[in-house]
Amino acid sequence: NNLFTKIDYYIDYGNHYSLKKALTTLGREFNLAVSKNNIGHAMATIDAVRKIYDKLGLTYRESEDLGETMSYSQKLMSQQMRKFIAYLIYRMKSEFGVSDHEQEIEQAIAG
Repeated sequence: NNLFTKIDYYIDYGNHYSLKKALTTLGREFNLAVSKNNIGHAMATIDAVRKIYDKLGLTYRESEDLGETMSYSQKLMSQQMRKFIAYLIYRMKSEFGVSDHEQEIEQAIAG
Protein backbone atom coordinates (compact mmCIF):
# COMPACT_ATOMS: atom_id res chain seq x y z
CA ASN A 1 0.00 0.00 0.00
CA ASN A 2 1.59 3.21 -1.20
CA LEU A 3 -0.16 5.43 1.38
CA PHE A 4 1.07 3.25 4.26
CA THR A 5 4.63 3.19 2.88
CA LYS A 6 4.66 6.99 2.61
CA ILE A 7 3.40 7.63 6.13
CA ASP A 8 5.19 4.70 7.81
CA TYR A 9 8.54 6.29 6.93
CA TYR A 10 7.76 9.25 9.22
CA ILE A 11 6.31 7.39 12.20
CA ASP A 12 8.24 6.81 15.40
CA TYR A 13 6.27 3.89 16.86
CA GLY A 14 7.63 4.57 20.33
CA ASN A 15 6.30 8.13 20.28
CA HIS A 16 2.59 8.68 20.85
CA TYR A 17 2.71 12.23 19.48
CA SER A 18 4.14 10.86 16.24
CA LEU A 19 1.41 8.20 16.05
CA LYS A 20 -1.37 10.71 16.73
CA LYS A 21 0.03 13.02 14.08
CA ALA A 22 -0.03 10.14 11.57
CA LEU A 23 -3.63 9.27 12.49
CA THR A 24 -4.68 12.92 12.17
CA THR A 25 -3.11 13.01 8.70
CA LEU A 26 -4.90 9.81 7.71
CA GLY A 27 -8.16 11.18 9.11
CA ARG A 28 -7.77 14.19 6.81
CA GLU A 29 -6.98 11.88 3.88
CA PHE A 30 -10.15 9.93 4.62
CA ASN A 31 -12.27 13.12 4.76
CA LEU A 32 -10.74 14.22 1.46
CA ALA A 33 -11.60 10.85 -0.10
CA VAL A 34 -15.19 11.18 1.13
CA SER A 35 -15.50 14.74 -0.19
CA LYS A 36 -14.28 13.56 -3.60
CA ASN A 37 -16.48 10.46 -3.42
CA ASN A 38 -13.37 8.32 -3.91
CA ILE A 39 -14.16 4.93 -2.32
CA GLY A 40 -10.80 3.46 -3.38
CA HIS A 41 -8.80 6.12 -1.54
CA ALA A 42 -11.07 5.84 1.51
CA MET A 43 -10.41 2.08 1.61
CA ALA A 44 -6.66 2.65 1.13
CA THR A 45 -6.73 5.05 4.10
CA ILE A 46 -8.43 2.47 6.33
CA ASP A 47 -5.92 -0.12 5.14
CA ALA A 48 -3.03 2.21 6.05
CA VAL A 49 -4.45 2.77 9.56
CA ARG A 50 -4.85 -1.01 10.00
CA LYS A 51 -1.24 -1.61 8.94
CA ILE A 52 -0.03 1.03 11.41
CA TYR A 53 -2.12 -0.69 14.11
CA ASP A 54 -0.65 -4.09 13.20
CA LYS A 55 2.91 -2.75 13.22
CA LEU A 56 2.27 -1.03 16.54
CA GLY A 57 0.96 -4.29 18.00
CA LEU A 58 4.05 -6.09 16.76
CA THR A 59 6.29 -3.44 18.34
CA TYR A 60 4.48 -3.85 21.67
CA ARG A 61 4.68 -7.65 21.51
CA GLU A 62 8.42 -7.48 20.81
CA SER A 63 8.91 -5.33 23.91
CA GLU A 64 6.86 -7.87 25.90
CA ASP A 65 9.18 -10.63 24.64
CA LEU A 66 12.04 -8.66 26.17
CA GLY A 67 10.29 -8.85 29.52
CA GLU A 68 8.65 -5.43 29.42
CA THR A 69 4.90 -5.45 29.95
CA MET A 70 2.67 -3.23 27.89
CA SER A 71 2.39 0.13 29.61
CA TYR A 72 -0.90 1.86 30.36
CA SER A 73 -0.24 4.45 27.66
CA GLN A 74 0.53 1.72 25.11
CA LYS A 75 -2.73 -0.05 25.96
CA LEU A 76 -4.58 3.26 25.66
CA MET A 77 -3.00 4.04 22.29
CA SER A 78 -3.84 0.56 21.02
CA GLN A 79 -7.44 0.96 22.19
CA GLN A 80 -7.73 4.42 20.58
CA MET A 81 -6.49 3.01 17.28
CA ARG A 82 -9.07 0.20 17.37
CA LYS A 83 -11.80 2.78 17.97
CA PHE A 84 -10.47 4.95 15.14
CA ILE A 85 -10.50 2.00 12.71
CA ALA A 86 -14.07 1.14 13.78
CA TYR A 87 -15.07 4.79 13.31
CA LEU A 88 -13.56 4.93 9.80
CA ILE A 89 -15.30 1.70 8.81
CA TYR A 90 -18.58 3.08 10.16
CA ARG A 91 -18.08 6.31 8.16
CA MET A 92 -17.20 4.28 5.09
CA LYS A 93 -20.44 2.38 5.46
CA SER A 94 -22.57 5.48 5.99
CA GLU A 95 -20.88 7.62 3.29
CA PHE A 96 -20.60 5.01 0.55
CA GLY A 97 -23.38 2.63 1.54
CA VAL A 98 -20.93 -0.26 1.84
CA SER A 99 -22.89 -2.85 3.80
CA ASP A 100 -20.49 -5.79 3.97
CA HIS A 101 -18.29 -4.26 6.67
CA GLU A 102 -20.41 -5.11 9.70
CA GLN A 103 -18.26 -8.08 10.65
CA GLU A 104 -15.12 -5.97 10.23
CA ILE A 105 -16.56 -3.31 12.54
CA GLU A 106 -17.23 -5.98 15.17
CA GLN A 107 -13.67 -7.29 14.79
CA ALA A 108 -12.16 -3.79 14.92
CA ILE A 109 -14.04 -2.99 18.12
CA ALA A 110 -13.23 -6.36 19.68
CA GLY A 111 -9.58 -6.01 18.71
